[in-house]
Amino acid sequence: MNYKVKGLLPLFFLLAFLGCKKESTNVGLALVGGTSDGENDTAFFASKVRTVESDSLSTSRLPSNILGVVQDPIFGLSKASLVVQPLLKEVGVKLEDNTVDSIRFHLNYDLTAGPMVLGDINSEVALDVYRLDQSVTVDSIYTHRFRPALGEKIGEFIGKFDLTTNRTLIGEDTIANSPQLTFLLDNTFGQKLIDSSTTIFASNTGFLSFLKGIVLVPRDNPVSGEGAIVAVQAYSNASGIEVHYHNSTDTGSTVIPMSNNSVRINYYETNPSAEIVTQQTVDGSYNKGYLQSLGGSKVKIDLDDLSQFIERGEQIVINEASIVFSTDESTVDKEKYPLPPSLLLSIPALDAMGNPTKNSQGFADFGSSWYGGVRLDGSSEYKFRFTRYLQELITEYNASGKNDFHGFFLSVPTASPIRPDRAVLNTDVTAKEVKVYISYTKLN
Repeated sequence: MNYKVKGLLPLFFLLAFLGCKKESTNVGLALVGGTSDGENDTAFFASKVRTVESDSLSTSRLPSNILGVVQDPIFGLSKASLVVQPLLKEVGVKLEDNTVDSIRFHLNYDLTAGPMVLGDINSEVALDVYRLDQSVTVDSIYTHRFRPALGEKIGEFIGKFDLTTNRTLIGEDTIANSPQLTFLLDNTFGQKLIDSSTTIFASNTGFLSFLKGIVLVPRDNPVSGEGAIVAVQAYSNASGIEVHYHNSTDTGSTVIPMSNNSVRINYYETNPSAEIVTQQTVDGSYNKGYLQSLGGSKVKIDLDDLSQFIERGEQIVINEASIVFSTDESTVDKEKYPLPPSLLLSIPALDAMGNPTKNSQGFADFGSSWYGGVRLDGSSEYKFRFTRYLQELITEYNASGKNDFHGFFLSVPTASPIRPDRAVLNTDVTAKEVKVYISYTKLN
């Protein structure tokens, strides 16, 4: 049973809206065959729940990127930096005899997912902007742990992320303009660019030798408020560099945009709170579980009673198996820190020797119409079904005597876009706050 999480994530999101559909009670019978002598119901509860470090995330060529910093009062620092790569849309431009008036950086906000915001959108944040000082390629894979080599600083932004859509009246038509993060870069950098235009504007290869990319790095401490993280479109041709210049007789401008062929890499930093650090370093079971995207944290759930249920050795059909998690509503702020629209249940990946690792992988029900994981409006619970997976575990144990159940992981989904989400779970095992429900039929 080897179900890779990454490859199944798009299917999960395609089918997520069906997550509340009740699974057919014929699933188990179809798997094992036979006749039944009645349905039984039982419930189990988690024996141990602990926050652990999240998996490594691939963050190159995402269809949507994120940018910003939040000093979360519960989770600590969350920071999303971004590498972008403007590319020439035309070659052979010669600008050497001109003087730069201004050079401006534009980055479209991505409103397709919401807007997608973590923190206080009214906070002021500070971004430092650098030339990338190493080569990156569009075909390479980069993770959230990537740390680029920074060259000279070429600008900064201090202000609020303004997601307001501007509208322009043209004749009788009103045109909606996508909101942008826009700010000035240093004219010294702009002058270097046009002074070298004959050489570097001859091809994108020449241009990338001059400007390998641009790195936007939020400062750890917001200027005001708790900070904010927003979604941006680093591939949009409306994003890029705009240079204005003049000579003795004329003025002009040129745009160097981003595109689908541009490298775009998110890299994340988290500095977890003391409570999260304790759980990640000290074994035990804890009353709260902390889920954080950006490579922050996930939760490991152990279920000793479910493992013993698998080892009964009985010929049974699993009609439905589900697990339910509730969130601590006192930690939710609908404006700043809303609950994630969905969560992800996975299992520990096994190493070559068949031993569980710290990494996650999918399982048999992953991506199915009954898998679940979607939070309903107004609800603070997430329900998952793992019927096929449990049936496989029981069937394998009955055949070989080997129990391959090693608990579950729960995390914020890592498919694109990677949302800047977080949640606090109620996980007190003495209060039986993590519940498993099983409906099964014994075979005659």
